[in-house]
Amino acid sequence: MQRGRNIIKAIEKDLGKNIIQYIQQSDSEVFFRFHAKYIKDLEVYLKPVKNGANISPFSNNNLPKTKYTIPDEDLYTYKEITSILPQNRLIDIAHITKNYIKTLINKKISMEDITLDMAKKGLKGKEYIHSIGKWEDYLSYLKKELNNKYDS
Repeated sequence: MQRGRNIIKAIEKDLGKNIIQYIQQSDSEVFFRFHAKYIKDLEVYLKPVKNGANISPFSNNNLPKTKYTIPDEDLYTYKEITSILPQNRLIDIAHITKNYIKTLINKKISMEDITLDMAKKGLKGKEYIHSIGKWEDYLSYLKKELNNKYDS
């Protein structure tokens, strides 16, 4: 993370001293003003974050991440099953997990419902599966899929 004084120096060096209209510095903060017409030029230095009214309340960017911990004994079984997977094919786990989540779809529950529930809870695929009590079923599915692909 860059310090405020260094950002001001870089702006003045690269874009000129007349861009920054006012500077107030303390020991820990730097506050400065500039004309709005320079916002595009300053994006590189300030790295702004986009906020707005059109962002869904269920957007992953707006929701807090949940610290969900899968118990060690369950993770041990998961790691045993995935150990047959070559290191360069770890992406296959993500695909298999997504395909398993699709098997949860039925007349009452759509993929959109599952995706929204995952977003509301702030969980990723395997954490979500564990949280809804489908862990053993998922491990069986994962084992079968990996054995079909990588068992010699």
